[in-house]
Amino acid sequence: MRALAYIKLTLRDIFKNFPLLFLSLSVLPLGLAIALGFFMDSTSTMPEIPNIKVVFIDEDESILSNELIEILTNGESDTFIHIDEDRYNYEIIIPSGYEVAMVNHKPLNIEVKLGENASSNNADILMNVIDIYNGEIHKGIIINKRLEEQNISVETKNDKLMEIQLQLQQINEQELFTTNLVESKKIFTSFENYSIASYSFSFMFLVIIFLASNFMEKDLGLYKRINATPMTRTQYYNYSLISGAIGIFIFNMVYVLILRVLGLSFQGRFLDLLIIQVVMTLVASGLVGLLWAFMNKNSSLILLNTIILVQMLFGYFPKDLLGEGSVFSRLSSFTPDILITRTISGYILHGTIERVMHYLVILLGIALICYLIGLVKANIRWRNE
Repeated sequence: MRALAYIKLTLRDIFKNFPLLFLSLSVLPLGLAIALGFFMDSTSTMPEIPNIKVVFIDEDESILSNELIEILTNGESDTFIHIDEDRYNYEIIIPSGYEVAMVNHKPLNIEVKLGENASSNNADILMNVIDIYNGEIHKGIIINKRLEEQNISVETKNDKLMEIQLQLQQINEQELFTTNLVESKKIFTSFENYSIASYSFSFMFLVIIFLASNFMEKDLGLYKRINATPMTRTQYYNYSLISGAIGIFIFNMVYVLILRVLGLSFQGRFLDLLIIQVVMTLVASGLVGLLWAFMNKNSSLILLNTIILVQMLFGYFPKDLLGEGSVFSRLSSFTPDILITRTISGYILHGTIERVMHYLVILLGIALICYLIGLVKANIRWRNE
């Protein structure tokens, strides 16, 4: 019953002061996402097609291996692929027995080794093109064999073979690269990109607000008054986190729903969005509890403000200006909010949580660990106060 009363009190306070809380907690991240998204959308250009420098190691030296190299490096694909034996980033190894494996439909791997400045996205493009080429060639071989087995006239057989050859010639390299570039490296709109950064900013900002609220309760002596009642330390700890979690969930939902209704971001499956929001709320509550139990007000706020500064530096800076392999881009993979941004990014890209389930599981584990450690520490610390 106490928990329900605590929840009702929290909801009443939130809705009573909703306009003020909305202005202070949601308008800033929304304004950043929309303003920066609009600015970058109006000034950005279409992304350039990557320049892929490769070297081929043809251990088979057969007709099919030579055709594979030719289709990857013919005149139409010069925009995408360049053979550069000195400064290559990708080494494509065609193993011995490639042609025999193709004819007999046996498994055989073509390796794409990444160099020092290679991009895994470009490697995916190469592998996808090779897979498509191999699949089309194999289909042609099977059709040819079946034609040989059929009792049809030579003229009909030649006509069908000509038709097959024309179809195989339509494996246009530029079309393959265009298709697989979109599949391998989906691109955020400027609004989606900054909505991710602003979500992370909003997440930490809400943690700061509700953590400061908990410290204020202790500074005002509320804990000592509660300690004189039958309420236990564990109950006080849990109820405080519950009230904070409700506020964090509501204002994070306000943020994502506004962007969703405007059609700017978060357009995926709504149920999956709710699941993500619940997980993020648990993580935020766990962090609040951990910092509340282990640190004092000043040190915890200094730590969180430092994290926010790092988030703003790496989240709002247009990384495409420095390139994918730059030091700045690599450092952004080690920011404190990397799990949050990757989860949100995956949802926005694919519209579901299927590809970010492992991140959600990790975040749930972090939330549980933070909560339990904070609970134990709070009971020990507050017992001595």
